[in-house]
Amino acid sequence: MEAPASPAKTKPSGLQREQTVLGLLLLSCVLSLLLLIVIPQPEHTSLSDAGIIDRAIERHTSHYGISKTDIRTREIKVDSLFSRKEFTIRVSPDFPGTTVHARLAAELKPLRVGIEGERFFPENRLELRFIYAGKLVRTAVFIVETD
Repeated sequence: MEAPASPAKTKPSGLQREQTVLGLLLLSCVLSLLLLIVIPQPEHTSLSDAGIIDRAIERHTSHYGISKTDIRTREIKVDSLFSRKEFTIRVSPDFPGTTVHARLAAELKPLRVGIEGERFFPENRLELRFIYAGKLVRTAVFIVETD
């Protein structure tokens, strides 16, 4: 007696391959849509008012006991449409400039405001430049008073 012949493996037809590819494509679209719906989108906050920077500077300086009389502000006209504020702040020799720089940077980072800092010697001056959307919008100059 002869053993029954094993069924021959058949290659999927062109139509079956197209249906498989179409099914996988549909599945990936559905999964992508589900991920888009389920995963929370990050909040994109932006600087709506440059006064937010002003208030942050005032808050951090008052935290270290700097009175408003030690802070001078002036408007610098950049062009016919834009001007920026410059703060000049007199501080004591023990003023923690680096700490204030770091805290301001952490507070304003979610608003996409960058802060560049530069220390000048022998003038003993710290300059913080607040940059938003590639533009310099505020400057804070901390001048150490030596009596």
